[in-house]
Amino acid sequence: MTRPRGIAWLAGLACLGFAVLPAGAATDKIVIDEFLLRCADARPDGAFVELVAAGPGQTFDGALGVRLLGPSGATVSDLPGVFASRAGQPWAEGRHFLIATAAFEPLTGVAPDTVFSAPPAGNGGSIVIYRRSGTTFTVVSRVDYSSSSSLAATPPPGRSAFRFITGLYHWSPDPSPTRSDGVLARAPGCFADPRRPIRITELATRCGSGDRSGGFVEIAPTADDQVLDSDLTQARRELTGEERVNPEPTAAEQLTEDQRWEPVPESVGHKAPTVPAPDEQTFAEELVEEGVEDAEQDQMVKATRQSLKRDKI
Repeated sequence: MTRPRGIAWLAGLACLGFAVLPAGAATDKIVIDEFLLRCADARPDGAFVELVAAGPGQTFDGALGVRLLGPSGATVSDLPGVFASRAGQPWAEGRHFLIATAAFEPLTGVAPDTVFSAPPAGNGGSIVIYRRSGTTFTVVSRVDYSSSSSLAATPPPGRSAFRFITGLYHWSPDPSPTRSDGVLARAPGCFADPRRPIRITELATRCGSGDRSGGFVEIAPTADDQVLDSDLTQARRELTGEERVNPEPTAAEQLTEDQRWEPVPESVGHKAPTVPAPDEQTFAEELVEEGVEDAEQDQMVKATRQSLKRDKI
C-alpha cells in the first residue's frame, strides 16, 4: 500500500534524525511567508524565501536553521544557526527575514538578510525551518510544494507563492520580498510574468442599482518599461461593444428565408452540423472570465499585503 506523501516525508525526517514535535513557545509562530523559485525567464537569480513572525512573543533563536530539500528529499542548501548573530533578540510580530541567492543583490539592488548556497528546487521540494539540539532536529515550520499540491502548488516562473492562511499558499503576480528592516526588493524583469504585462487595478461589473452600464475595468502595466500591445486594443474593443457592431453572421443567418424551415416536412430530417463559435468570440469570453478571476485574486493579494504591512507598522 502506498503511503500518503506527507507521511512519507515525516518518515524520511525521522530517519535523518528529525523529531517532528511542537516548536517552543518563543518560535511557534515563525513561518514561511512567501517564496519564489525562478524568475520569469526561468533564471534562479531572483529566488528567495521570506520568513515572518506571524504572532507575538517570538524570538530569534540561535538554534534555528533553514533547509531546502529537492523533490526526492535530498538537501539542496542548509543554513544551520541562521539567526546566530541575532540570538536572543525579540522578533516583532509582522517582521520579515529575507533569504535569497547570491545573485539576488546584483539583480534587485537589495542585499538579503542572508544567502543560500544554492537556490530552491524549481520542480518541487520542501522548505524547512528546524531547531537543532545536539543530534535532535525539531521541525518548527515546513512547506512542501509540488505541481500536484492543493496546499502549496509550485508557482510558475516570475510569480511567488505567499501564505494566504497558515498551511495554504496562493500564487502572487506581484512578489514582495521584504528584508528585516522593511526594505522591499523589486526586479520587474524577474518578478513580472511576461504572459501578463498588465494588471487589473480596479473592476466594477455594475452600478449599485444593478445596471451594467456603469461597469468598467481599470488596468495598468506591471512595470514602467512595458507597453500595451494589440491584445489590449482587442480587449478595449470587446469591452466597449465595438466588437459586436459588425458581428460575423451565423450559419442560420446565411441561409435564405426559404431554406430556413419547411412548412411541411418532406423527410425525417438529419442532425445539423455543429458550428463552433468564432475564435475571437471564444477568446473574448475567456479573456473577460480570466480578467475577473485575476482581478479578484489581485484584490485579495493586495488587501492581504496591505493588512500585513499595516500590522507590522
